[in-house]
Amino acid sequence: MKKIRHIVFEMLLLSTCTVASAEESDKKSILDAENFSANITLTTNYLFHGETQNDDKPAIQGGFDWAYDAFYLGVWASNVDFQSGDSVEIDYYGGFTGEIDAFDYDVGVFYYTYPGADDAGFEFDYFEFISSLSYTFDSPYEPSIYALVGYSPEFFGEEGTGINVEGGLSFTFDYFGVDAAIGNQWIDGDFSGGDIEWLYYNIGVTTSAIGFDLDLRFHAARENGIDWLANDDFPNDEFINFSITRNF
Repeated sequence: MKKIRHIVFEMLLLSTCTVASAEESDKKSILDAENFSANITLTTNYLFHGETQNDDKPAIQGGFDWAYDAFYLGVWASNVDFQSGDSVEIDYYGGFTGEIDAFDYDVGVFYYTYPGADDAGFEFDYFEFISSLSYTFDSPYEPSIYALVGYSPEFFGEEGTGINVEGGLSFTFDYFGVDAAIGNQWIDGDFSGGDIEWLYYNIGVTTSAIGFDLDLRFHAARENGIDWLANDDFPNDEFINFSITRNF
């Protein structure tokens, strides 16, 4: 359950050049080294939609991506801890990006897997289909907005249909950036026995130094339904999280 908005913008950045210049992409091979990238992250907590995926512990994360013309594929992994015997999450994804007038769009499919998890009777692995739209204003500090919608026919833990709506805003200054996001997750709650819904939001400061990307962020979630996974703290949590990433 990687932070989807980060994937969306990573893929837009990877594919923008080739989308904008079809002539150049025609001259490149689909397997050129410049079409491939990798990343590794150390973070104080793995958070997804405002909730810890690692029992409030640090995580090591990383992924590999390929982008050519408007298309992309990738794989990403992190250690997790749901107290069910699992220790790793591996996500696979692919999609395409493009432009409609001044807007950038991304349409992708994601498959989240949890090898080794003790999930008999309530399968953890699930698919999610995500579409997003973003716009960057031609003005000082490059304000950018985005909105995305995610749909899962069978959410994590066989909880039934899941729908996610999220929007965000970012500003870029000389030496750092500031961004914020707010979203809402709805799940049928087939396994839990009742509708599940929560609001989540975050605000953070980002910067780069000596080849590393740094992110300091406040996350919060507010419950609007039953406590999921019988956790009294879920999902009314607040976290301050720090991560450091290196892209290759």
